[in-house]
Amino acid sequence: MIYFVPAWNKKIQSGMSTDDLMGQIQSFMSSDVAYKILISDYMPELRYFLHRYDLLESSYVSIFDELQTIKHVEQKSLTLKDLNFPDTATFSYTPFNILVYQEEALIGQITLGEASYISEVTYISGGKVTLVEIYDDRGFISSRDIYEDGNFCYKEYLNQQEHWVIRTYKDAACEVNEEYSAGLRQRYYESLEEIKFEKLESYYEQLGADDSIIVSLTEKNLPYFQKSKVLPKMTLSLFGNRLSSKIKTQKELEEVTGQCFAVIVDSNQNMQKVKAFTEESKIHRISPYDTRFELSRSHELKEEVIYFESRDMTKEAIGQAIEILFSYLVDVFDNCEVERSFRIIIRMASHPLISAFSAKIRALFIEKFPEEMPLVEELLPMLTGENSIDATLLKKTNPEVKGVMQLWKSFDLQIINSDDELFRIINETRLIIDLREEPDLFTQIAGISAGIPQINQVETEYVQAYKNGLVIADWTELYQGLSYYLDRLKHWQEARMFAVQQIKKYSGVALREKICQILGGINE
Repeated sequence: MIYFVPAWNKKIQSGMSTDDLMGQIQSFMSSDVAYKILISDYMPELRYFLHRYDLLESSYVSIFDELQTIKHVEQKSLTLKDLNFPDTATFSYTPFNILVYQEEALIGQITLGEASYISEVTYISGGKVTLVEIYDDRGFISSRDIYEDGNFCYKEYLNQQEHWVIRTYKDAACEVNEEYSAGLRQRYYESLEEIKFEKLESYYEQLGADDSIIVSLTEKNLPYFQKSKVLPKMTLSLFGNRLSSKIKTQKELEEVTGQCFAVIVDSNQNMQKVKAFTEESKIHRISPYDTRFELSRSHELKEEVIYFESRDMTKEAIGQAIEILFSYLVDVFDNCEVERSFRIIIRMASHPLISAFSAKIRALFIEKFPEEMPLVEELLPMLTGENSIDATLLKKTNPEVKGVMQLWKSFDLQIINSDDELFRIINETRLIIDLREEPDLFTQIAGISAGIPQINQVETEYVQAYKNGLVIADWTELYQGLSYYLDRLKHWQEARMFAVQQIKKYSGVALREKICQILGGINE
């Protein structure tokens, strides 16, 4: 049996695929290979999370369910009447939560999770938080945060009878309730991570000779691996930038990778990091994602969508890319006899960056179109408001202004908060641009799956020059890359056909076979 121990942190729980084992687990669900997921993170919304990623039917164990002695729970729906608010309280609904008032005083806030289930209830007295209850998605209180004078004191993890089992304090120290110890060996622990390690080790002790473990490495669990009796059976997964470059962290990484069975990495950057102190035969680079998406429908759309990944780029580099994109659009506007429509989706890292680069784009337009832009900015609210003027009439009376307005509306700066949002964008995208030192792996695999050519500045195994994308040497080649794929349908179709051939290479079956091969074939 293969045991998967993922790191489903706060970010991935909110909807972003930042975990390396998700695709691997999905690849085993349709196979005859025995596997089990050991979920060690505290996840009161676990059922909704698993459903979102098609993992609800997977074989899994929740470590916190065992710690909290939660068994055989039938899911039930909570209502506002089930909460501890006075009968005379009134409820005010907002897009994100429900505010609770008693005689015009705010006494609570209710946060809704997926499918509008009650996920968190905050109690307020005298303008200060006194208690926060966190609800399991099965309909009961899972934990509570205790406050004094508005300041957090400790957190309690509860059993089904609402007795506390574990308390965690501000300094991360933990206390175990001796009456409900859930088999834990100590009363006090340095951290919750230490408790999770003890519980996981109890599972590992039951492993047979042919069993394997694949564990996601994180900054928190790394220090405990040296204590594990089964480290020689472990395959450690190093993903993204989850580990810092601190000397202490690198020393711990060197020690555990020297003793483990194998190391899986997702990028050349992590490959080089581990190669510095680990024998190369133990290191394996694989994609944590598979090509499970549908081919994009971008060829069916009149609008040509360009997806530009700007996160982790310098402001100067983002500015250069925007200038080239702007220059390309202007040239098409000036010289193309056939009317073309564009949408440039720029994925930004923060709202301040959106504001800064929106201002830059506006400055580019004002410099290029000094006569048209005042009228564009005057008319644009009329086109989007309730009393909008007729766009056709605008085109007849002032086609130049209409054209500039179309260009202005082409730029769409966004923060993407979930995989679902990215999927929808990729499904309509004509071209992907990622010019960072380490292109986003998830986007690269999604691009292959959707049959979309990609422009990168570094060579990777996923994008081959002039087959399913371009690897440009410097910024001056970006303009030519845009023209290569957008002005000539032939090149775009060739890239799509090559991507279709690549889909099999990065399929779930191929991913599963590679994992089994890494584990020595013992699980095939």
